[in-house]
Amino acid sequence: MTPLPTVAIVLAKLQACAITLPPGDVRISGYGDSPALSTSLIGLIRTGQKRAGTGLVWGFAADGEALPEVGQIEIVVDHLNEPALVTRLTSVQIVAFADVTAEYAAIEGEGDGSLAYWRHAHWDYFTRECVRIGREPAESMMVVCSVFEVIIDLAE
Repeated sequence: MTPLPTVAIVLAKLQACAITLPPGDVRISGYGDSPALSTSLIGLIRTGQKRAGTGLVWGFAADGEALPEVGQIEIVVDHLNEPALVTRLTSVQIVAFADVTAEYAAIEGEGDGSLAYWRHAHWDYFTRECVRIGREPAESMMVVCSVFEVIIDLAE
């Protein structure tokens, strides 16, 4: 996937469509590392099944990105870096991969919502991320577990 666009670029696109964001610190986010995965995950958010996302702390550091914070407004872009959704982070926790809970996996809402599915799918994803940034995946790697609410669906 291509690097995420800057906040200024995405805000300009939204302003051109007369979309105003609520007050707050704004960040750009994307889901998945392929067009198919991005489309699938954004679709799960749109149906209400997915209300959380998980990132690799090492990935944020490698990309020079600040970690997400509660209250931030996230503009979620699709695989073409076009704005798709606007969300607000309601909870952010940093935990070891091995310590992610079944409750959180259910909120993330992927697959059957189970912790077993979450661990399998995210291990695969984080392994690809580790290859990208030159790290080795480990059960102890720290992940950012972010719960959000959808504010605007730009497809509506």
